[in-house]
Amino acid sequence: MFEGLTRNALYRVGIYIRLSKEDNDKIVESESITNQRNILLTYLKENKLALAGEYVDDGVSGTTFDRPAFNRLINDIEDGKINMVVTKDLSRLGRDYIQSGYYVEQYFPMKRVRYVSILDNIDTERTNSTENDIAPFRSILNEMYAKDISKKIRIVFQQKKEDGQFLSTSAPMGYKKDPNDKHHLIIDNDTAPLIRRMFKMIIDGYGTTQIANIFTDEHIPTPAMRNKYQTNALSYQYGYWHPASIRRMLRNNVYIGKLEQGKSQTISYKNRQRVKLPKEQWIVIENAHEPLIDEETFYTVQRLLDTSAKKTVKKTYLLTGLLKCADCGGSIGISHSKKRHFSYTSCNLYRAYTKRKLCTPHNLNYEALELMIVEKVKELCKICMDDEKIEEALRKKVENNNYKAILEKTLKEVADKKIKIEKNLERLYEDRLNDVITVEMYKSMSEKQNEGLSKIKKEMQSLEEKLGEFNKEEKEIFSFDYKQIINDFLKLKNPTKEIMSKIIDRIEIHENKNVDIYYRIKAFEKLK
Repeated sequence: MFEGLTRNALYRVGIYIRLSKEDNDKIVESESITNQRNILLTYLKENKLALAGEYVDDGVSGTTFDRPAFNRLINDIEDGKINMVVTKDLSRLGRDYIQSGYYVEQYFPMKRVRYVSILDNIDTERTNSTENDIAPFRSILNEMYAKDISKKIRIVFQQKKEDGQFLSTSAPMGYKKDPNDKHHLIIDNDTAPLIRRMFKMIIDGYGTTQIANIFTDEHIPTPAMRNKYQTNALSYQYGYWHPASIRRMLRNNVYIGKLEQGKSQTISYKNRQRVKLPKEQWIVIENAHEPLIDEETFYTVQRLLDTSAKKTVKKTYLLTGLLKCADCGGSIGISHSKKRHFSYTSCNLYRAYTKRKLCTPHNLNYEALELMIVEKVKELCKICMDDEKIEEALRKKVENNNYKAILEKTLKEVADKKIKIEKNLERLYEDRLNDVITVEMYKSMSEKQNEGLSKIKKEMQSLEEKLGEFNKEEKEIFSFDYKQIINDFLKLKNPTKEIMSKIIDRIEIHENKNVDIYYRIKAFEKLK
């Protein structure tokens, strides 16, 4: 008994608490933050364990392990601040049985961290425990529960959409949520006149760019500003309307009383990334709310927008999508001058807000730019097709040949220091168990050793990352897997957009006419 209490005194315990959104919605008291905390603190008190940290993820699903508090717990384990983790049950740790199993069966033991799940009676210190053996099956059941909950929620939301309930977080401009029914839209008398004015201006002959400039000059708040969205987009940040936003609003069927939802869905209950669905799979409800625009006006505007789009015949260019502004970070567009019979580049941000001077033109003769880029790529391709030339050229470019050796030597020295500190900690632990030193002495001495160990681990991690990057780059540079791409390029009389996008990552254009090419092929990066 005394030995058990002595061992417990050596643990630095982190209690982990998690409440998912589903639990919040159901207001399950047994799963509440307060309830979990009480159970955990009672366990610590009964077992004479010292609390070193509390980690709470409120409203985070158990199917993901990318959680703020959980990440902080892992960092503290890595830093040596925590060597025991306690949860109310295994489902609080997570509902992904593969990830949960990894932490319980691999990560915690590897880091010498004791894990306890109170209600499941799991304690990794008890190696012969039957409850520990069935922990993987509990994890599978927890994941099945998460999958079932996700499926039920999806069915509920699907039904709500089919019933014509509005489920977005904010109403489109011109509407607001009904105070008596948050899933129903009613006309917003403050913003509805602006939408009607927008449609009328198109019929009166205004273009979307003209409308955007007029609204900006009149200091009319954009939809994002009204909804208080936080965004880094320059147009929203400074209250500038964008022609594309105007066009999107004019195309929105919501203004004739039609509700279109279910345009995308998550890949799975584990992967929250959304994918677009084909139009035939959308859930469309007619007359879901009072129309803001009559159908005759709406469809007249659609025809005018279609006519405008047909007039603008877009020419395809080899470098479309690869050109970037080196100054504002935005895209560089390509326009054709009929009078001068040539194409030129220009910053899209500058073009959208010419009067605002948010950026500068970045004009270059496109034909000359394309020719220069293609010739440069051809030159590099020819060098890379000659094994001796590429090897010689790259060897000359790789600086600090002894850099790798220095990294490896330093890493070994640091690793030796780490082993020495770990042995010191083991000796201290044995001395404490044998009553050679007191608990207070052990805590004081081990704390200093752990601080040193934490610094050593960070230094090792940094060195390993540098060495890994060096090895990866070296391997990529001298790997000739890219020869097929080069062969394909050289065979073509005229390069295609597809092959150029495989070779080039981006092309940055500076206002002073300088051009920087960034390649996907690492050998090209070293040769440029």
